[in-house]
Amino acid sequence: MNPRNAGRKPNLAVVDPRHPEQKARQTAVKQARKGLKKLPKRAPSYLMPEAKKLWKTLVPKLESVGLVSVLDQTNLELFCTQYAMYLDAVNSISEHGQVYMDENGNLKKNPAVGIVDNCSKALRSLGMTLGIDFNSYSQRIGVNGNDSNSIDIQKELKKFGGQ
Repeated sequence: MNPRNAGRKPNLAVVDPRHPEQKARQTAVKQARKGLKKLPKRAPSYLMPEAKKLWKTLVPKLESVGLVSVLDQTNLELFCTQYAMYLDAVNSISEHGQVYMDENGNLKKNPAVGIVDNCSKALRSLGMTLGIDFNSYSQRIGVNGNDSNSIDIQKELKKFGGQ
């Protein structure tokens, strides 16, 4: 089988001790990224307020892992924006419900339900790209259960009212 097309794309944030080639690949990427600029600590001005808060929390933690740089800024902007949109949609659902009655007495689905669905999918995908999804996190902490470079995304999201 062509190794380029075999299975999932490698996640450089995850290193399985049973696969030394993963550690070698991670080390090579870290070396290649050494000369690159770090992500700015200050969130871009055009981000939504909740996205800015998440940015300020995630950037130091992602940089401590050593696998993000200015090259990842777009993905992080998208992640933070999707999270802010997700929160807005959840608040809308809390306020107006999942369905509402229109002027003719017909029940209609709240558009925020679709937004939550779309944002959830985007967050999962971008989380994998950035190495902050559950699988990356759980594999990074490994058997001994601790890693000073790991990010507890659930804890971080709870700071902002997330699930």
